[in-house]
Amino acid sequence: ARPALISEPTFTLLDSLRKYRHFLRHAYAVQLHAERIRENAELILRAVEGFTFDWKQFRTWLEGQIEEKE
Repeated sequence: ARPALISEPTFTLLDSLRKYRHFLRHAYAVQLHAERIRENAELILRAVEGFTFDWKQFRTWLEGQIEEKE
């Protein structure tokens, strides 16, 4: 069976960022809070790190599948 491209922890981080983006796109008169922006900046860094790790693992699996077919 094919493994997931992104892990559950990475998905959770990305989903949290997606929800925040959705909120900001639809909240026209909302005041931005520096602390929340900092928290999301940290989430972005963790999400990129997580996705990079997940992608490398998936790519390794995919390359193994290709080698098996050759």
